[in-house]
Amino acid sequence: MGQHIEKATFAGVQTEHWGQFMHICDIINTAHDGPKDAVKALKKRISKNYNHKEIQLTLSLIDICIQNCGPSFQSLIAKKEFVKDSLVKLLNPRYTLPTDIQNRILNSIKMWWQGFPGGMDVSEVKEV
Repeated sequence: MGQHIEKATFAGVQTEHWGQFMHICDIINTAHDGPKDAVKALKKRISKNYNHKEIQLTLSLIDICIQNCGPSFQSLIAKKEFVKDSLVKLLNPRYTLPTDIQNRILNSIKMWWQGFPGGMDVSEVKEV
């Protein structure tokens, strides 16, 4: 999973490769540990990453996965460990993220706070 995510979010990629993103969604949805492995790889991808292009591509991948993967993936994304320890951490000035990427992170968290289909528990997102 990590290799697929790294390839799809590599800074040398000019724009989102939707085919690769959907392939990752397929793996998440079919592999036994797909959701867990994907979230672990996504955390790793944005953890200590100072490359703005890679962060932006990873955020696009997360958005696509939220829309196309089931509740087991969504519930892991909605955990405080992911939202606070991975995404909110990127808002730290040391990452020098452009304002548009910071706003994208905040808007994603806001959308998740408003809930996912199926009434999933988003209390940890609300807490953040």
